[in-house]
Amino acid sequence: MIAVPAPIPPAQLKRVLELHGYRPVSEDEFNWAMARGNEVPLIIPKDGEYVSVDVMMDALHRAGLGTLGDYFPLRDRAAKELGLAPN
Repeated sequence: MIAVPAPIPPAQLKRVLELHGYRPVSEDEFNWAMARGNEVPLIIPKDGEYVSVDVMMDALHRAGLGTLGDYFPLRDRAAKELGLAPN
């Protein structure tokens, strides 16, 4: 069985990626485009209470956080910085 983390709010996923070295390179009213160096940007939705698990896992995998070992501490730090309840 594969472990899948619980969905998180869009702003928290954006902050997780920022803590992992990504920066917003573009945005519109619906999405942020986050990139690190010259990598192809990750598109993160702004709308919704939570980011869907499929979108979140794709972004984490592409960002090198797919094994989740580094993800959980970043998720918790982002939640604390944003004043969100721990996941």
